[in-house]
Formats: sequence, C-alpha cells, structure tokens
Amino acid sequence: MDQTNSEDGFFKRIKDKINGYLDTLPLITRFFFILCVTLFLIQKIIQIQILSICFSPKLLSMDFINNYYKMIISNYFHLNLLHILFNMLSFIPLGTALERNKFGSLRFFYMILLFSILIPMMNFILSLVAYYLDIGYSYYSCSIGFSGCIFALLTIHCFNDNLVSLYGITRIPSKLYPWAILIITNFILPMTSFVGHLSGILIGILYMNGYLNCFILSERRFCRIEQSNSLNFITSQRGFITNSNFSCTSSFVDLGSSTSLDSNFTRLKRFFGIHTNNSGGRQLGTVLSNQLEQEVVEKPFNNNDNPRNEISCDSNFLQLQQQQQQQQQQQQQQQQQQQQQITSPTVLKYSPLIDMSKI
Repeated sequence: MDQTNSEDGFFKRIKDKINGYLDTLPLITRFFFILCVTLFLIQKIIQIQILSICFSPKLLSMDFINNYYKMIISNYFHLNLLHILFNMLSFIPLGTALERNKFGSLRFFYMILLFSILIPMMNFILSLVAYYLDIGYSYYSCSIGFSGCIFALLTIHCFNDNLVSLYGITRIPSKLYPWAILIITNFILPMTSFVGHLSGILIGILYMNGYLNCFILSERRFCRIEQSNSLNFITSQRGFITNSNFSCTSSFVDLGSSTSLDSNFTRLKRFFGIHTNNSGGRQLGTVLSNQLEQEVVEKPFNNNDNPRNEISCDSNFLQLQQQQQQQQQQQQQQQQQQQQQITSPTVLKYSPLIDMSKI
C-alpha cells in the first residue's frame, strides 16, 4: 500500500511539473507542441506507416487526389524520438519569442497553418526543378517533420541587422544564421531533407519582403476575429497573447497599420468632442490637458447640465492620464531594449538540427 501511494505521489509530481511548464508557454506554441507529441504517440501506438503520412513530390505529381493531404499532415508527424526531440527543443523557444513579441497568438496560429501549406508547395517546385535539371534526388524523397516551419520562423526571427553567435564559435550577421544552420545540419545529418529546410528559409524570406501579403489577412480582419464572441473561449485561455502591433483586447494599437478604433475609446473621444484625423501615435481616446482645459473654458456650466457628468469627466480624464503615462513608460522600455540589442550581439540558444528525414 505504501509503495502504491509513493508511486502515485511520484507520478502526480511529474504531472504537476509538466502542467506547470506547459502553462508558461504561449497558447499557440503550447498547442502545436502538444499536437506534435500527441500525433507522435498515436503514430507509434497504432503503428502508422511512414509512407502513408510523409510528403513525396513524385507521388503528388503522379496522384494528386490521393496525396495532396500529405502536404499538410506531414508537417506534424515525426520519424522517431530523436527527430521530434530536436524539433520541439528548437520550436519551443523560437515559437515563444515570436508569439509573444511579434505575432500574437491568433496571427501566429494563422502563420503556421499558412507555412504548413506554402513550404511543401515550395518543396514540390524546387524538387521538380531539380528533377528536370538532374540535380539530386529530392524528387524521389519522402519528407516528414516540423522543421520546414521551424526554418521559416527562424528566418523571420533573424531578419535583422544584429550579430548572432554561431554555437559560441564565431559571430555572423543574423540574416545568415538560418543558412549556416542549413549547411551544418546537412553536413552532420546528410539524410535530412535539404530541399525541405531550404523551402522553409525561402518562404520566410518571401514573407519578410512582403511577397506573401496576398495570403495574409489584414490587421483589421485579425482584430475583428479576435473580438468575435465565437472566440471568447479561446481568447480567455491562459497564455493567449494579443497582437503586439494591433492589440484588440488592450487599449494600445498600432495607429500606423490601420484606422480601426477601439469602441470604448471612440466613445470617450466623442464624449469630449475631440475630432482629429491623426493621433500622432498616442493612445486611442486620450485627451491632452490643454485640450481639456480649452473644452472646459469654451463650455461654461449650465444649470440644466447634470453635475454627475462633470465628475465622470474628471475621473475619465485621470484614468486616461494614467494610461498615457503607462504607454510612455512602455515605449521607453522598448527603446532601451532595442538599444541593448543593437549594442550587444544576440545569442541564439536554439537551432533546428534534424527534420524531414528521407525514407
């Protein structure tokens, strides 16, 4: 009995630690991590044949109807334990950084789904070109794994002018880091899919240069989707992050990317009677002190007016001042972080090592 209780306590502690670690991850990073691990366990338990889930350019060209779905599902299955281990160790810190600091949860989810389609398409095109040029055997390969998306995300993350440390050996320009990892991976593990990883890098470059904008939803559309009642269950989940550039559930938005206004601050703006075409990058709905004083001078108190409105104006103005101060503090912190990134070389502690193994 004591041994059984001790075993139950041990597994309970392990479960609590795992749940505690997963709770620290952003929602979509956690979702795709759990998805890949779950599919890997199902694959091993019911003995799914690799050829039935891997992506083959040759099979796709011969029989598109019966193989098109493999373009997507092959991204989330893995060959063996080492394969998924390396990919998840690479994806978790990379996905966490991008979801928190660049995309937000909803856009990050959309980007991974989009990359899961575009990367195999790029793989197919490159394989056809290699086949007709009689270069390599990628046309006959069968690829599987998540690191095509990992290379695309890595390219997006490194698309800046910083210096990064390459395994502590030397420092190279950040934009060259994915290419260095591509060459090193293919040198150490020659059975990995070079074309699959290359496709991820190319898709990342196309995205950062704006060539994929026709596939990207507008910021206004993301905002509407995020505010829809049907997504309340998802947006209320622990780890859900709003888009840092166009935050719909907070009071700060990127005014340069869209003219959409937050409804609460719009009502406040109309209440104070302020009409401006350009807010100059300040918080939506905020009222400058001189503007408020001018409003008070121009609008003398009327006996028919409700005194409660004056009290509510004062309280709203104080709240708006506090929010404006918070915004200025956040902007100063962001500027300090950017200066630190420029002055000090960035050290990337993750790198995809294995993926999309050929069968």
